[in-house]
Amino acid sequence: MLPLLIALAGAIAIGAIGLIAARASGLELAAGVLLMALATQIRIPAHGGRWFGLGVAIVAGAPIYFGDERSVDLGACLTLVGFGVALGLLILVARARTQVAHHFIGRMVAMIGYLLVFAWVLPQPAVQRVDDGWGVMMPLALAATAWLLILIGAMTIERRLPFAVEAVSDEFVGDINVFVSLVATGALFALAERQIGLWALGVAGLPFLFARSAFGRFTTTQETYRQTIRALARIPEVAGLGVEGHADRTAALAQEVGYELGLGRRDLEDLECAALMHDIGRITLTEPAILRLGYTDDDLARWGAEIISEAPSLKPIAEHVRKLHEPYRKPGEQNDPSISVISKIVRAASSYDNLVVGRQLSALQAIEVLHQGAAYDFDPVVINVLREVLERRLAFHPATT
Repeated sequence: MLPLLIALAGAIAIGAIGLIAARASGLELAAGVLLMALATQIRIPAHGGRWFGLGVAIVAGAPIYFGDERSVDLGACLTLVGFGVALGLLILVARARTQVAHHFIGRMVAMIGYLLVFAWVLPQPAVQRVDDGWGVMMPLALAATAWLLILIGAMTIERRLPFAVEAVSDEFVGDINVFVSLVATGALFALAERQIGLWALGVAGLPFLFARSAFGRFTTTQETYRQTIRALARIPEVAGLGVEGHADRTAALAQEVGYELGLGRRDLEDLECAALMHDIGRITLTEPAILRLGYTDDDLARWGAEIISEAPSLKPIAEHVRKLHEPYRKPGEQNDPSISVISKIVRAASSYDNLVVGRQLSALQAIEVLHQGAAYDFDPVVINVLREVLERRLAFHPATT
């Protein structure tokens, strides 16, 4: 509730400041605020489960629409953002979707940064000396870059990690196509509106609709891929060769640990796949010869890696699974660099679930067992973060237990 109140109060204050300095007509401002509020309700899915609101396009075109070749009506733009976001937040509250409200704080700051940079760059002599096309493109490109950098900074602060900039930047590499598409749509509408009026909605809207359809299909394909991985991961459990729900619990816990360790989007995706499929080698236990000769955890990991590597796109996942049961360091060594942090996280999360569900230990007893193995078997950094995640889950709370 507090992030919602902060975002709402900040948005109203920004809108009020902008309204004082706005030069645009009241009708234009009212229409812009209403359009911005409605746009905040439309979310465009991006890679990795994140999203961008359609309001990005509205804000991107605002300094072009509310301005000319020499200046920007910054007051009108701030009014649009402030009151538009405030009204959008109230609509979200009415729709019982307050869980997304805290995202608006960082995103609203990034929007204001974009407007300020655009308004500052446009009247610069170097920009005024170029032709009309570059006179718009230069401030647009610089302001959009500032927008992205502020968003990355806001996400880094949200991650609460000093080394999360690289991870968050990696996440944006996969999402930048959606962001650029929205910025280009808004800029195209504002430029075309000067020449053809409201027909500009078709000029800018149709390419955007096709792009949004492509983004939607990509998201659906991703979800289908994840569902297929989850289905494969359940084979040992359905066959009675593993504990029911072990793969899903391990994946959920591993991803929380990976997020806290500052892993980027691609590593988190690989971590999820490795955690889901780390026990796939157990399907070989239906072979009588294997049961007769015996096997070790390393054998299961190796067989699982061989099965996974049959799919070329999953070969990196196979390498993580192959190293799953190797100690993170051997006597006399500081660590084994050949073992990835993904393998270390999956091993810790899987071991914890086996101790709690398989051996019926309490959460506190299970984490103490893992701490005892931190000398060689488990990376102590991973175990410490695992403990922090469990504390946040209230796993050590008597009521939870």
